[in-house]
Amino acid sequence: METDSLLDGFHSRQKTKKAESTADTYYRTSEKWAEWLAHPGAKDYDQNNRDRPAKELWEATTADLRVFLRYQLESGLSGGTVRNRRWAITTLYQE
Repeated sequence: METDSLLDGFHSRQKTKKAESTADTYYRTSEKWAEWLAHPGAKDYDQNNRDRPAKELWEATTADLRVFLRYQLESGLSGGTVRNRRWAITTLYQE
């Protein structure tokens, strides 16, 4: 399944379950996660110091998520923001 259609479906389902602003936030977070996976080292906060290969959403591991969240904390995002991003990504995979 194509990443864009998977994320669009996720967004649509979240809109039926959560407030629109929350569904939008979950969608944006999932887009950032998918982009980070697909384009290693492209973001300012992604040092890619482990030569991480490009991946699709369904190829991601828990270790990938930990690295993604750690880089965001190190870039200056608050713990609460990073925790919310983790929750959004977890919700994506729980569907």
